[in-house]
Amino acid sequence: MRSVRQPQPSAFPPYRLPIALLLLATTACGDECRDADGDGYGDGCERGDDCDDTLASRNTDCTMPAPDCDDDPYAVGCTCYVGQSRECYPADEATLDVGLCRMGIQRCGRAGWLACSEAVLPTFERCNEIDDDCDGRADEAVRSPCGGCNDECRGGVWGEGEASFNASDELDVDTYGALVLRSHPLATATVFVPNTGEGTVSAIDPDSALERARYRTLAAHPTQVAIDYDGHAWVLGETADGGAALSQIAVNEASCVDRDGDGLETSHGPDELLPIGGDECVLLEVALDPELGRARALAVAGLRAPDQTAAVVWVGLPDQQALLALDGASGQERKRIATDGFEPYAMTFDPWGTLWAIDRDGLLAAVETTLTPPTVDVLEARLRCYVLESIASDQAGRLTLAGAECESVTRYDPSRDRWTFVDMPGVLDARGVAALVDDSWVTHTAGRLTRIAHDPLAVDGTYSLGSDGLVPFDSSAISGDDSERLWIASGSGGPDGAGLLTRFDVATGRVTAQTTLGFLPRPEGDLTGARRFSELEPEGAASHVFTGCAQSEGSGSTTGTTWRALHIAGVVGAGSTVEAEARHAETRDALEDETYVSLGVLPHDPSPFALELPKGGVVEIRLILRSTNHHGGPRVARVGLEWSCPGPQ
Repeated sequence: MRSVRQPQPSAFPPYRLPIALLLLATTACGDECRDADGDGYGDGCERGDDCDDTLASRNTDCTMPAPDCDDDPYAVGCTCYVGQSRECYPADEATLDVGLCRMGIQRCGRAGWLACSEAVLPTFERCNEIDDDCDGRADEAVRSPCGGCNDECRGGVWGEGEASFNASDELDVDTYGALVLRSHPLATATVFVPNTGEGTVSAIDPDSALERARYRTLAAHPTQVAIDYDGHAWVLGETADGGAALSQIAVNEASCVDRDGDGLETSHGPDELLPIGGDECVLLEVALDPELGRARALAVAGLRAPDQTAAVVWVGLPDQQALLALDGASGQERKRIATDGFEPYAMTFDPWGTLWAIDRDGLLAAVETTLTPPTVDVLEARLRCYVLESIASDQAGRLTLAGAECESVTRYDPSRDRWTFVDMPGVLDARGVAALVDDSWVTHTAGRLTRIAHDPLAVDGTYSLGSDGLVPFDSSAISGDDSERLWIASGSGGPDGAGLLTRFDVATGRVTAQTTLGFLPRPEGDLTGARRFSELEPEGAASHVFTGCAQSEGSGSTTGTTWRALHIAGVVGAGSTVEAEARHAETRDALEDETYVSLGVLPHDPSPFALELPKGGVVEIRLILRSTNHHGGPRVARVGLEWSCPGPQ
């Protein structure tokens, strides 16, 4: 039995009572009854002898092994004080608060700790639209081919149980068993840090950790930074008159534009600042309409459609309670999405293309920007504080949230709708968050860095960012790169009050470089481009053979299967498609000589697809997944082929 959450502090510790106290409490006047564990049994006692006078749960029968109370003081029968209780969950803690599964309570009786009661534990999955086995999916492997609990829908299912999806060179199977396009990690070529106090942006070479250029921006106080799929930096901040401005800065000099044809004019270091509009590596400057008020959050979409010549940049407008999409080539408004009652403060895309935003008042919003019309789903974050600061997504789409006045870090898994927490006692200054594959990293104002392990969720070390006499302070943004290094920007700690950029090696747990920045850098967002995640394969295909009513594989169907419809369950967003094809033959071996026929293309043609195939034989279904997006792509959860057999059904 394992306790997932520690019980509230008790006046009584959960270890067994001292023998002397038990004797004092249970021995009658005189010495005729010696009862050390208080169960009424013992040497000279009226109830009789005690075969184990150390545990009240064992007295007349000691044939069963005694619990090891030193190893597990909460084991059934171990000594406790009557009236004590604690939370308990005697199952895999990864299932807690998923589906039906809930915490129980363990009480102390006269014979010691009782068994955990009232807990809801995983059980066999049934077709009831409920997650009975608490794995984050409801009715998997028990639904009908049509997708529901309809007993009249007969046939076969691909994507569950023994017929699970298989990975290939172009396709992969995600954490939850869905078929997806395979992704390849993207390299991170540089680091960009806004210097909030002086209206500039520092470009850092990641290998040397030296500042290779510094650019002036239209924003007097730049804060937010995001990197697009070309590697260019987008920087958002407040202008001198209280409005907002957005700048695009080239990833390197090869991407800069010699606008006047007289040779490239650009910065080559921190001391070579050109005037606003004079640096030809600043590709675009956009002043937002002052009536929009504050512009706070920033994220860049990953579309790569044939007609998409530039990035789509999303800006959060807290005063307007809205999200604004801007064309990356012109800076013109492309779309506006209302977020009524929600003030976007920070946001990020997950690997599937969903835009996640936080409101400082403890709200989390999932925005499907590519749907027509877009959808906004606002959740109340189950937090232990209500001042959110940062949000990050890992490659499985799980979110990490932190706040400046939180003593814990929150994780949210959208696929399971599961909230989990890890306490950081005494830490009230958590700021930035970076979510890596196996862990998340949180910065603290006081120049510290904490690792949060994911499995199980727990604090796994806190590190100082000080090195060579330089001690960072007011540490805010943090991002990883493709070399397992973290980059942390701090508002001060450098010479003469300058900011500091710290490079931290995850593998060794050491600071490997520190670079002086400009004045008061207080950035938030993606410094390195790590939030671009990866590049999807544009296309991949998979197939599965259904034998229908045939009695054995490879045999001809003498029972006359009637092939009715193909049901596909999954998510197909804008820029992605899933094409379904089928071919039919009398035997499996004969399928190679047949040609596939297209049944339809999701999302343009809705599932299910009617089948017009000869009776009997076998059918091979092929799915072709395609995406014009850098990230996201289609996810196929399961495929059901509906058929009927002759005779009683």
